[in-house]
Amino acid sequence: MTAARRIAIRSLTLTAVGVLLAAWCSLSGGCAVDSGALVLPQPPLDGDSARPAELPAIDLKSKPLARIPPGTVIGPRAPEGWSKLILIATPTLTKEDLRDAPKIATRFARMFKFTLLARTSKVKSTYQLDVVARGFAVRIRDKDVNIDSKNTLGADLGLFGPTILAQNEEHMDADVRQVARTPTMLLFDAQGVMRRGTDHVKMVFRHAILVHPTTGEVSTFVWLLSKDGGKCELAEKTMQLLPDAMREDRYLSIKRDKFVAGIPTKEAFALIRVTPGTPVSYTPELTKLAAVKEPTREQVFQLETALRAAATAARK
Repeated sequence: MTAARRIAIRSLTLTAVGVLLAAWCSLSGGCAVDSGALVLPQPPLDGDSARPAELPAIDLKSKPLARIPPGTVIGPRAPEGWSKLILIATPTLTKEDLRDAPKIATRFARMFKFTLLARTSKVKSTYQLDVVARGFAVRIRDKDVNIDSKNTLGADLGLFGPTILAQNEEHMDADVRQVARTPTMLLFDAQGVMRRGTDHVKMVFRHAILVHPTTGEVSTFVWLLSKDGGKCELAEKTMQLLPDAMREDRYLSIKRDKFVAGIPTKEAFALIRVTPGTPVSYTPELTKLAAVKEPTREQVFQLETALRAAATAARK
């Protein structure tokens, strides 16, 4: 085999792995809006549903999520220095689809585990959400350890791993974006490819992470939005309230007709389901607010109030 042919094959393989990872990470900008940053004072407490004379400051600026520091060990609970392990997700193929994915793609897809952590603090009698951070964890000496492309900590990433990791970090920074931020909630969007019936369709995954200001309990909601022109719409009958410290097998679907000359397009791989948790039906208030493409400050305040009430009701 000539050197040129070896390079070409490696390039095609890397493309396949990159597309596979992009599919399971559910990346892209979604419905985020850039509207400028604000200083964040304390919001009203639970049960105070009336609109205050002056809304708490709300940051509507589109920005990437913070990064988890390399070396952070992801165990069954939140690591030291963090308040909550929100999610660690491992991409997974069904037995049927394992036949259709390149073996090297399968290996690298399962190597990088998408992770979300949150840190809260208590100021006097009120809890606030300080930061939500994301990262990729890999297995190092029987532990899941967060790494980045500049600090791989001796992890065995193989030939393509470092390049794939760097590309996905860039993709994450560019495309997983904050929609809104209050002292007690982060709302962010990601766009991925979802299996709908027999099709693979580009859709938006909206996430809300909020802390209860009096108890400090952290709630994480995920729901699916469809895109109709410039508008987002609710795509399912319920949103999902995730359990604490969730470990998810993130199942993927493969469509063979989305490969061109053996190379997967962006629609070749899709998520089979939204991250599963406790289904929460949309109240009339949530129905009005959950799919707003560019929420105003008042709509963000109303959405947080409605989500907090939904979390309380779901846990009764």
